[in-house]
Amino acid sequence: MKFDIYGRYVLDAERVQGKWLIFRNENGKRRQEMDIVVPSDIGEADVIAYLGDLLHEYASPGRSIKRIK
Repeated sequence: MKFDIYGRYVLDAERVQGKWLIFRNENGKRRQEMDIVVPSDIGEADVIAYLGDLLHEYASPGRSIKRIK
């Protein structure tokens, strides 16, 4: 799943062997975000809300986290 984070950058969330891995896409490169940890018991439908809780300091009026894919 891809998420636009408040229009600032894009994160990918992938479930690998029962764990969520988060990657940041920037300048055509993809790197794992080791500082963003999504608990393995969070379901796919709840990842966006969890990211919102973690990253709310990047919020600005009229911007939100949006699922791209």
